[in-house]
Amino acid sequence: GEIQRVIEIPASNSQTTSSINQVFDFTNLSKGKYLVKFYYYSLDEEKLALQTATYEILGVIPGDVNGDGVVTAADVTALYDYLLNNVTTNLVNGDQNGDGDITAADVTAVYNVLLGN
Repeated sequence: GEIQRVIEIPASNSQTTSSINQVFDFTNLSKGKYLVKFYYYSLDEEKLALQTATYEILGVIPGDVNGDGVVTAADVTALYDYLLNNVTTNLVNGDQNGDGDITAADVTAVYNVLLGN
């Protein structure tokens, strides 16, 4: 498809390091193609591009908690790890029922996907 919109993201200003590590949250973007431009400003405030890339947001697979593209028992395990031990390592999409919280109801939602309900 065509590019839906251009997103410009300022990176941390750092003229002394050769790499910049930052995390950007794209979870609120709808499905579609986006041209993303990462940039920073030089000391004289000139806009300098670091990288330009096109990303396609495909959407979330219902039940895919750990973001591996399939729904398996590993997704249930990721939810239990979060709920019982606050482990967020494999938790990409924990709020399965869309209520804004990650609870036992989300585990039930994943089971329903696994069972084909």
